[in-house]
Amino acid sequence: MVLITATINPNADSILISSNPTLNYGNQSDISVGNSAASIPRHGILRFHIPKFDGKIKTITFRYYLTIAATQ
Repeated sequence: MVLITATINPNADSILISSNPTLNYGNQSDISVGNSAASIPRHGILRFHIPKFDGKIKTITFRYYLTIAATQ
């Protein structure tokens, strides 16, 4: 068995704000998720292009890094 490790970055991202679900936020500089100050849920969306390869996938690991904004 040959173990291959690859890093695949998202090729698109956006956020979905439940109060305005048809608005495109794809050109924002960050992906802000959770509840806004007005308690409106915000969801982050990532899209990945997975290249074709020979063989089977045994394990996939998804890593993300979280930054929590300070509140005043």
